[in-house]
Amino acid sequence: TGQASVPGSPSASTLVEEYDGTNWASGTVTPTASSYGGSGGIQTAGMIFGGASDGSPGYPTKVTTTQSWNGTSWSAEPALATARMGTQGGPVGSNTASQLMGGSNGSTNLTNVENFDSSPTAITAAAWSACGNLTTARRTAGGAGIQTAALAIGGEAPRTAKVESYDGSSWTEVGDLNTAR
Repeated sequence: TGQASVPGSPSASTLVEEYDGTNWASGTVTPTASSYGGSGGIQTAGMIFGGASDGSPGYPTKVTTTQSWNGTSWSAEPALATARMGTQGGPVGSNTASQLMGGSNGSTNLTNVENFDSSPTAITAAAWSACGNLTTARRTAGGAGIQTAALAIGGEAPRTAKVESYDGSSWTEVGDLNTAR
């Protein structure tokens, strides 16, 4: 999901394509258009969050929108606390437990991290909450792992080789990449 397919147009879109292991096909559209947002999960349990409501050059309007996919349909979920974009590579998780790392508010890269937990044992089920901040502000970082054991890898600007590990409560810089990316 994301940007419109019109060449040269950076506008946001509700279009979705789904991969079945062999082919791509048009899927069910999202409730709200967005671009440059984060995502987490798998084909039958995913989320998209944050991004921009338009893709205009310069500083597009950042959003707090969260949308969940259950394998059949999209639904709106509670909003992020911080509007942000540039999180395409950073999120980890699924539509029941996700983590969003860093990003950009348009003029500044962010260190704040938010967790989503829809389990019945969560203090506030199906809501985003703040957790430990990254040690380095960045956007477009790669993400790996799960909500309580994640990695934030690389990112920009400027491009960095830093890798941080999350243990469920705080981030620690660990072995960096050989090359900033």
